[in-house]
Amino acid sequence: KVNGKLGPLAARPRSGVGSVSLSNYKKALLHFLEEAGISEKNEWVRRVAKAQIYRQKTLARFLLFAASENAIPDCKDPGLVVSGRLGLLPMLTPKNWNNKDYLTVEHVAPQSGRSTWDQKIYDEPETVDLLGNLTLLPMRENSMVGDKEWQHKKALYQVLSAQDQAEFDQYMKNFSSVGLSLSHKAKEILDEANYLPLCRSIGQRVGDWDLDFIKKRSERLSELAWDRMRAWLN
Repeated sequence: KVNGKLGPLAARPRSGVGSVSLSNYKKALLHFLEEAGISEKNEWVRRVAKAQIYRQKTLARFLLFAASENAIPDCKDPGLVVSGRLGLLPMLTPKNWNNKDYLTVEHVAPQSGRSTWDQKIYDEPETVDLLGNLTLLPMRENSMVGDKEWQHKKALYQVLSAQDQAEFDQYMKNFSSVGLSLSHKAKEILDEANYLPLCRSIGQRVGDWDLDFIKKRSERLSELAWDRMRAWLN
């Protein structure tokens, strides 16, 4: 700060102060967080978990990247993720940011829900755009999953996150048990799809994808994103 204010961060500021450095940039970001009244994790989680984050797609995508870094399915609370070991799922790389497998932001509960979905999700217009209702998919897979009902989407997420051929084949056989039939094109997309780790926890969800779970997942992802990003400012 200069005279109580943040100096400019341009490489060659006109005032001659405030040249860019990593340390100064971190201080600036912390300053802006404090100005917004966010100095603690709880406040960050409270705000982000309630934000219509899909309206800012690039930000939504980045938060999903940050929350998913080295994350694994939570075996104690299926449907959620927890932080795993270093290097397990390195999401935060330029290569992955440009990877077509993580290109589009997908709504789990669709923006216009059928009667089979928990209708409480649609009582408030912002709910479907919460962080906890979003994931990342390739473009073709996103179009294929579309606005299907939950049990059909869950079955597709399971196939897309199958870790070996036997698991893939078993999940494909499960389609008939939930009344899901696919076109030849959709089957082709699944056969050609890469393993999509972000779908695995969603496919493990037990029970409905309802309003309470969306809120819970929003909080969990917000927590993980904070833990990842706040450490950068130390």
